[in-house]
Amino acid sequence: MKIEIKILDINIICILRDNLTADKIALILPLKSNINVWGDEIYFPVESIKLKLEDNAKDPNQLLILKNIPQNT
Repeated sequence: MKIEIKILDINIICILRDNLTADKIALILPLKSNINVWGDEIYFPVESIKLKLEDNAKDPNQLLILKNIPQNT
């Protein structure tokens, strides 16, 4: 499932994984949250979802979570 994240005048298209966590996120969309920035990374809490860590969870430090893809490709 594709979703769009809007931060001020920036729109980011993301693809959710096919798992329970993504399904729970999709159910509460749209949502508003305060963002935190660390270097080039953007974080935001999704406090209304309480889930246990999934068996196939990945270390977010080893994943490219958001990727900027030029529109002319």
